[in-house]
Amino acid sequence: MRSHCSIKKFSIITALTMGIVLRLSSPSYSGIIIDSSGTPFVPVEGVLQYQSEIENIFNTTGPAFATAILLANIGGYPVGTSSLGGPGHFFVGLSLNVGMANMKFFDDDLDRPRGYYPGFGPNPAIFAGIGLDDRLDLFLKFFMYNDSIYRPPVDFSYASLTGINLYSAGAKFRYRTVDRVIIFPGLFHFGGIVLSLGADVMSGTLSFDGKYPYDLGTILVDTGGSGIQPAPVVLNSIYSAKMRWYMASVTLEGLVFFDIFWIFSVYTGAGITLGYGTFEMKALAYGIGVTTNTDYITNRGTDQIGYISATADTLYRPKLYHPLFIIGFDINLFITRISVESVVDMRNRSDINLQLGARFQY
Repeated sequence: MRSHCSIKKFSIITALTMGIVLRLSSPSYSGIIIDSSGTPFVPVEGVLQYQSEIENIFNTTGPAFATAILLANIGGYPVGTSSLGGPGHFFVGLSLNVGMANMKFFDDDLDRPRGYYPGFGPNPAIFAGIGLDDRLDLFLKFFMYNDSIYRPPVDFSYASLTGINLYSAGAKFRYRTVDRVIIFPGLFHFGGIVLSLGADVMSGTLSFDGKYPYDLGTILVDTGGSGIQPAPVVLNSIYSAKMRWYMASVTLEGLVFFDIFWIFSVYTGAGITLGYGTFEMKALAYGIGVTTNTDYITNRGTDQIGYISATADTLYRPKLYHPLFIIGFDINLFITRISVESVVDMRNRSDINLQLGARFQY
């Protein structure tokens, strides 16, 4: 009887755990309303294709931005030495890291789905560290910015920045488990092995307007005297969009360091981050469909097949956990250090974080 109760309790706990994991890792909602009443020469089949393509833009791009922002959230600590040296030793500096998803770094020939656009997530920070003892360090980062301070002059035909707010903070404890070993004096040293545990939070909003021509591919169109035919269509759209996000994560890493001469350090390792957050995207768009189908242009006297409007209110969550591969490079210019670091999401090896840091270290 006791064994049966234990199995029942275990089953309930397992089911609840799986339910929570699935809930946290799935989209909260995806609401897209498309008004295609302005396309009288597009039959029902073509309208459905129209709508499918528009929805595909959001549902393939939204998760990419959610992942990119999660990867940006865990960055901000590019440090290429295994220990700061104990009490009295510290550093302070600036870092810039960018999360990027849906990229083609590792397989440029991969056949991507239509609407599969890259996503980006910026996260600059002021970061600092202090040596607590010979093996234990504490890192901190912080950033707060809004467009009342300064709005970057981002103004392209496809995107013009109209608002930006960004807040982030984090802390990381780092412990050196294996000490530094001199292999070839003055030439090459084993720099040690460290384990680190960090927690990071981030929130922000980004709004912009723009114009963008989107290739809808081939849809069915009533060409007039020539009947219904497949026709290539480009949607020339005008849009206004706003993104809002909240991210929190806990990250465990293990890194191995190597020193070359006294000026260069290389480090690499692996880690895992557990993250939870939301990425919300709202947009209003108006577009005119244009075709190159010669029968349509001849019979209708225009290349325009009509207009549509779209309203989107979607929310996406990144995956709950991400295995990581880390590689970095550090340059020692006496008390000034410069670091470059990359973190690769091993789920797909195409979502990455790139970091650049400059610090004063004593």
